[in-house]
Amino acid sequence: MSAMLHKVTPKRMLHMVYTRSSIGAAEALSLGLLSEVAPRVSLDAAVEKTLSRLLDRNRAALCGVKEYMGAALYTDPSGAARLAANLLACVLSSPKEE
Repeated sequence: MSAMLHKVTPKRMLHMVYTRSSIGAAEALSLGLLSEVAPRVSLDAAVEKTLSRLLDRNRAALCGVKEYMGAALYTDPSGAARLAANLLACVLSSPKEE
């Protein structure tokens, strides 16, 4: 439940927990539990496309974005802005990847 706390409304989450009903991919996507849905026949291609988009990015930038999203939701706007500035400075000052 803690993983869904900020993704699904409390009422919807309780309904899911109490009823233990399965949900489909389309509903999971609409609830924000998934980022993308692909047909089974093109799943491998969709995975490869997503991986290629991740692997051509600067690792420090990806880590910075992940760090920011993990903390920014739980801080005030000023603190979130300061965190973003500090993470950006770290990314920009990181050595280039070979």
